[in-house]
Amino acid sequence: MPKLSADDKKWQAESDARTLAEADVIAQDKARRSAAKSAAQKMATEKEKEAKAMKKVAKKPAPKKAPAKKPAARKPASKKGRSPKRGRR
Repeated sequence: MPKLSADDKKWQAESDARTLAEADVIAQDKARRSAAKSAAQKMATEKEKEAKAMKKVAKKPAPKKAPAKKPAARKPASKKGRSPKRGRR
């Protein structure tokens, strides 16, 4: 974590104080606390699904590359038996 300036430390302390005060208000309100717990459970379930999907991706082996196709050997065209192209000089 980068070093914070004195102003940043002051701002962080004030922000933390507001956060703790709000948490205390929520903890004292039965309906808000219950709603927060319910929301936390839903959020945790969603994060578990995301983690499961990530684990599944992490376990998959890398897709195998198809072998490079070599161009078919071409025989040089013979000039014998070819008619001259019209209009060319």
